[in-house]
This record gives sequence, C-alpha cells and structure tokens, in this order.
Amino acid sequence: VIVYHGVNDVHARLVNPSVYVRDNSGYRGLWQSKFGLFNSILLRLIIGINPTGLSRIGNPSSSHTGVLSATFDPILNGTPEEVLETNKPIYFRDNLRIFAAIAKEFNISLVFSTWASSTVYNDYANFTYYKKAFIEHNTIIQQVGDEHQIPVYDFASEMSSDKEYWCDNRHVTEEGAALKGKLFAYYL
Repeated sequence: VIVYHGVNDVHARLVNPSVYVRDNSGYRGLWQSKFGLFNSILLRLIIGINPTGLSRIGNPSSSHTGVLSATFDPILNGTPEEVLETNKPIYFRDNLRIFAAIAKEFNISLVFSTWASSTVYNDYANFTYYKKAFIEHNTIIQQVGDEHQIPVYDFASEMSSDKEYWCDNRHVTEEGAALKGKLFAYYL
C-alpha cells in the first residue's frame, strides 16, 4: 500500500482552531451550506461575503484568482499563517502512525511518499503558507517512516515541475500521470 497525502491535509488545518479536531468534522462540514439561497457560488461572489457563517478560510477551489485570506471569513480571527501555526499537523502525524500500526498488525507492506506540487501556476498551492505546510507535512512523512521502519519515497524531489506535467499546482496532466507512474514503479 502506498500512502500519498496531499493538499487536502493542509486544507483541514485551515479552520478556526475551535473546530480543529481529530475526526476532521470541523473541516468536512464546512463544505455544506446551511442556507439554500447561498448554495450559489455566483451569488456569494457577487455579495462578496461568507454568508454561511462557516469557520474556514475561503474556498480553495475558488481561489484561482489568487485571493485566499482570512478576511473572507470574519470568524477565523487570524491570518492563514497564524492558523497553520496554531493548528499543528498533529492529526496528520497520528493518521500516518495509525496506518503504520495497521500495516504492522496485518503484515501489510507499506510505503509512504512525499507529496509533490508545482509552482508554475498562480493558484493557492503557490501561496507561501501552503508551500511551507507542504514541506512540514513531507518532513512528518519522513519522520514517521523512519520511526516505524517504513520506506519513504521522496517523490517530491523527483517529480518534474514542468508545466507539461501539471494541470495546476496540485494535479498532474495525462503526461504527468504517466511520469508519476514510472517514477513510483522504478522506486518500488
């Protein structure tokens, strides 16, 4: 089994610290609007506010404009950098440790992989605080792998960041998927 985590683990930390919990419910529920009228993204963009009262910093899927800030969510009370500093990746680390324990218990071969991204597009994964969190998570992957004698493939250092391989800074193109497959196969 290959464990390959990505940007969603950073998203889960970008919530009000009061809802940053182990079961991730503070993030998951935030994708659901409580107000039917405000399910329209267009309406919310026109209004320019977060009428749902949710505690998350914006919506990364709508951040292609390069704007993602705590000002979009008045409940957050902090910059994304401050929130990531407060919401340490403790649950991310624990999840990796749980994978390691289950694999050991059931004699499953496990490989961890660092997460690769690109910087060629102007999207939220190129923001300084996201890039810092990616490095932080990749460091944790290596540490947990070392602690539990699990091989760690440093995919992030080997995957090309050339534009031909990326749809955005997070997802690979068909060519990128082929390269990714070759790199993983060679490592394995």
